[in-house]
Amino acid sequence: MIDLSTASKEMIEFAAKSSVENCLSYFRQYGVGLSYRPRLVFVDALEETSPTTLASVPKRNVGGASWFSKESCRAYNQAVYNRFFGLSLSEDALDEIVKNQEKEIKELHPKTIKNADIIVYKNIRGCKRPLAHVMVHEVWHLIEHEKCGKSENKLITEGGATYVESRFCRVTPKQLAGPYCPLHLRLLYNDSAEIIREIIEPKTNPLKALLDPATRALINENLYRRVWSAFQDAFLEYEVYNSWLERKIMSEHPAYAAFRQNPTATNLINAIRARGYVKTADEIASQNMTRIVNNCRRLIGV
Repeated sequence: MIDLSTASKEMIEFAAKSSVENCLSYFRQYGVGLSYRPRLVFVDALEETSPTTLASVPKRNVGGASWFSKESCRAYNQAVYNRFFGLSLSEDALDEIVKNQEKEIKELHPKTIKNADIIVYKNIRGCKRPLAHVMVHEVWHLIEHEKCGKSENKLITEGGATYVESRFCRVTPKQLAGPYCPLHLRLLYNDSAEIIREIIEPKTNPLKALLDPATRALINENLYRRVWSAFQDAFLEYEVYNSWLERKIMSEHPAYAAFRQNPTATNLINAIRARGYVKTADEIASQNMTRIVNNCRRLIGV
């Protein structure tokens, strides 16, 4: 095993690709394959939207089954503005938010990176687990996407990959959760994986069962009934009060320069408008902005 902390880019890519091949061999034992050899790239930088990420599958993370589908983005922003900030937005303003956020997220992923099937990030240098334990999760995403197509249910995509990872590592899904795992991530990955395990573990071939349409329908029904509401609430609360991406934008974006110096409602409105959210700025300017201003002040440490 190489020392990832000091290894060159080429050595890390070689080791990660070897791990991917081991994972593909493992899946073939269960009659599950991928029709192509994944293209893997190591980037000695943090993932822009989630800086703790070890590896990702960009074809899923930008479009497709993602955190940023238009429906999810609209519902998320409507809930944030209304439930947490007490602000109402029109359909036009929500459409503007969806369009702008989709553009901002895509701009954080350079084209040369989006062409990769698997991206390994700088954090892998500090990973104490075998690379194959990380890669098996990402390879399953590719297999699931090829066999099952686009899924808007992030619980089955992440819960399924976590179940496969736990089976590969010979531990339970809950044992994969770190001691400081936030609630929304535990629900998304580990609790969802436990429900999936309950349903497919008795099957003769659990991995094939996880790709079966009828079994997936049963899994989805259970995940929505048992996890979805709690996950939504936990995710919203975490993102509103702990969003690394929003903190980064407010701390660095030129539009927020005046707000950083003097964090008033007027300067926040001007920043939101300059960032391209004109309808949103116009609509919230006439409402009580105390809660959103206080939250933005807290995000930038004022």
